[in-house]
Amino acid sequence: MKSLTRLIAAVAAGALVLSATAVEAAPGIVRTTAAVYAKASTTSKIVATLHKGDYVIVKSCTLHWCKVHNVKLDGYVQRTQLYHPRYGSRTFYQFPPANPDPSRIHPAG
Repeated sequence: MKSLTRLIAAVAAGALVLSATAVEAAPGIVRTTAAVYAKASTTSKIVATLHKGDYVIVKSCTLHWCKVHNVKLDGYVQRTQLYHPRYGSRTFYQFPPANPDPSRIHPAG
């Protein structure tokens, strides 16, 4: 129930962002404790820390970094630290493949 509350809060916060990137946003869940950086670089300032299970709105991704937003922060997280709640995988898919491998889908609950 606590995770559901966090998801609702993250989605509500994302809905308040009225920009083109908000339309392209996707949900993400943090795999392990992850640093949030001001820029897409490990030498950049750490602005916050996310914990395993935290929900974020993923605004965009490059090969190694995702720009994220949640109620508390905006910043960059390494892509390997995130997974899509519907299409779990080793690599975060902002927009999952049309026909994902069923063995990679997390069960609901």
